Order: sequence, then structure tokens, then C-alpha cells
Amino acid sequence: MDDVALPGLLGPRSKVVAITAVSNVLGTINPLPVVAAAAREAGALVVVDAAQAVGHLPVSFRDSGADLLVFSAHKCYGPMGLGFLLGREEVLARMEPMEGGGEMIETVAWDHATWAQVPQRFEAGTPNVAATVAFPLAIDLMAGIGLERIREHERALVAYAWEKLATFDGLVLYGPDAADSRGGLISFHDPRIHPHDMAQLLDEMGIAVRAGHHCAQPLHQRLGVVATTRASFGIYSNQEDVDALIDGVRFARKVFTS
Repeated sequence: MDDVALPGLLGPRSKVVAITAVSNVLGTINPLPVVAAAAREAGALVVVDAAQAVGHLPVSFRDSGADLLVFSAHKCYGPMGLGFLLGREEVLARMEPMEGGGEMIETVAWDHATWAQVPQRFEAGTPNVAATVAFPLAIDLMAGIGLERIREHERALVAYAWEKLATFDGLVLYGPDAADSRGGLISFHDPRIHPHDMAQLLDEMGIAVRAGHHCAQPLHQRLGVVATTRASFGIYSNQEDVDALIDGVRFARKVFTS
């Protein structure tokens, strides 16, 4: 989706434009300020899913142009079960809470209730205290390394992995071929091997990938495949891991196509 096509897709009925900062299938780093400008011109709010971006490259809520931005702790080397919602104050103030429970109300009567101020109105019930206490350690880890260094490390691994995977005849790689335009992941598909079979064999070799539709079935329908295999990279990944992946894909092709 580019800055030429997007305005033509928006109109008076457009209320919300939801977009990923980095696609969890294609790896594409989307031009958030361009999208936000087009959405604002149409009078729509911008909601950004930054789960694949925060922790992997520098992300500025202010510069993105987003009205609301979400991400999760476990994709930033933190604990599972903890997520974050950033929003412009005037947008958050207009929002109704999704859940009811302790701490999110101001007053309760027989026939109505009023909500607490932001952010308490969105924090119903008992919070995930353990994850909340643990996550700052992950923040310290990322800050100590530096997001620019993390981004460059993943960019180099993606460039190397793409170059190697592209040598396999018939293997389809998805998303931009330029590492500068994508995050730290590559999705691929061998028309002769179901992604689940590919993933299972790689798992038996000690190579962790994810296979499936990655919570993006409409996108896979658009791509014309039922699933893809996705290799993701992080601060713990290195070139030897990529080499192991390449060897694993080569072996899978021998097993399933010989």
C-alpha cells in the first residue's frame, strides 16, 4: 500500500485506519507518517499495531502520527500476558472501557456508572503484577544494547538469510527484498512442502520457526497460499543460526521431494 493508492481507499465513511508498523508476515516496515496523514485527511483515527516493531527498531509514538499504538511485552524480551496501549489523551478520554471490574469506576448507581480517569478506566480488576514488575528488566536489556544496534543486527541477519533462501529454486519469499525495508523476519513457502511439515522437520533439527497463517488469513488468501513458514530473528540470533536454517530447508527438500 503506497501513498498514491491509500487516499483512494479512504472516504467519508472511513472511521479507523488500522495498520501494522511491521507486518508479521511480509516483514514490511510500513510508512506510518504517510498513512497517518492520509487517514487524518479523511477524518479517520489511526491505530498502529507495533508488536513487531517495538523492541526491534526505534519507534516514536509522536512521529508515527498514530492516535493509538499497541505492543506486547513478550515480543520485547519480556514476560507473556502483558500489553500496552499508548494514545493521545483526547482520544483516550473519549473511549469506553472494554472490561468492568475494580479500580476502573468512579461511581456506581442502580441504573448507571461513571468511569475513572485515564488510564485507570482501562485497568479493570487485578493487574498482572508479576509481569509488570519483571518487564523493566527487559527494558534495561534493550536500552543497554541500544535499539539502533538491535535494528542493525537484525537487518544484517535478514539480508544474509534472504540472500541464502533466494538461491533455492521455486522457494517463494514474501515481502520486500531489501533488508532496509523490512523487519527481522522472513516468511517463505515451498509449493511442494506444507509449511507445517517444514516446521516439524526443522523443529526436529533444533531450528525454531513458526508455520501457519500467523493470525493473518486474509493476507494469505491474497497471497494464494494457506500458510507460510516464518523465521524470526532477535538479539540472540547469529549467522550460524541462519546457516542452520538454510541447511534445514535443504534437508527438508530432500526428504519431502526426493
